[in-house]
Amino acid sequence: MKKYLFLLSLSIIMMSQKCDDSTATTSGEGDFIAIQTSGCYGKCPVYGFKIMEDGSATFKGERFTVVEGVKEKKFTKKETESLFNSFEANDFWSFKDEYDGNVSDLPAIHLAYSKNGEMKKIKLRYEIPDRLIGLSKLLQSYANSEGWVRERRN
Repeated sequence: MKKYLFLLSLSIIMMSQKCDDSTATTSGEGDFIAIQTSGCYGKCPVYGFKIMEDGSATFKGERFTVVEGVKEKKFTKKETESLFNSFEANDFWSFKDEYDGNVSDLPAIHLAYSKNGEMKKIKLRYEIPDRLIGLSKLLQSYANSEGWVRERRN
């Protein structure tokens, strides 16, 4: 009985150890760019879009979007490189993590960029620098492009 109690105690101690994620950067899935939009009191589109370095992309339309549900698409190498180069050229890494204010009905846009194992997320809502607005609009144009024909494979 003492043996089982010891094993149970050891298991509980092992499972309760805090994971140190201070050095974690990404989930190891590779380079990507993503956008997630939030709703507002009106008909603001709510969706998520993610494009990987190989051009494979996923779109999840939740509300007020032309495409609904989860879809996949493959962008060309040229389109993908152009998008990734835009994020580098505009020095995405140099921006603050949040541009927000005390405004009740502005939707939030969350941008994420992962490159070479490093990832940065930025919340855009208020007093956004022009270069970030440009990157957001560019990414939205990819997300709202045509050709989302396949359901996402699980």
